[in-house]
Amino acid sequence: MRALSLLSLLALICAGCLRTTEFQCSANLECGNGGTCESVGFCSFPDPECGRRFADSAGPFANQCVGTPGGDAGVDGPPGIDAPITGCPNGYIPLPGAPAGHRYRLLGATATWVVQSAACTQTTTSAYLAVPDDAAELQELATIAAATPFWVGIHDMATDGTFVTVRGAPATFLPWATGEPDNGTNPPEDCVAAASATQLMDDRCDNGQAKYVAVCECEP
Repeated sequence: MRALSLLSLLALICAGCLRTTEFQCSANLECGNGGTCESVGFCSFPDPECGRRFADSAGPFANQCVGTPGGDAGVDGPPGIDAPITGCPNGYIPLPGAPAGHRYRLLGATATWVVQSAACTQTTTSAYLAVPDDAAELQELATIAAATPFWVGIHDMATDGTFVTVRGAPATFLPWATGEPDNGTNPPEDCVAAASATQLMDDRCDNGQAKYVAVCECEP
């Protein structure tokens, strides 16, 4: 009997070790029976408490509720995600070399630029993928990211070579690394990441091979 109890305990411990790795989807069929591939590229499943809940393999969205009971989409948010609030939620902190009043939060799980950008805006209308305005702010972002490359809120999706921020303004601080931006091919490199604490590079926005951490910036 004691041997059986020990085996049961070991089974529970091992089950905790087998944590599912991050998985991105592009269609509902990839999520399996009853799963939905949400617009942010991760699977959700029916949940009795909140309608649908992201799987534990959903990167920055892991185990979060999606929509309201019954699966309704949130107003003014991506399909299937609760409407974000205003202001800076808990977890955002000021940085000494950053603009006064701005607060920041690390997205420590690696993901594509598209997923990270959506994650920043999920919980509040005041946040966005961080945009470095000068060398001091870029250095602070690199400090909180603690890894390079990391995504920043700059892209040239609309017009090749014309870089804008995720807020729609022209990007004025672009300290490119040597040889950057090189744009790449198939698909082109339309999104920007920090190659180091002082330089930027371009990379593919929604490519599974380009997965980096990111920092969200919030203006309350």
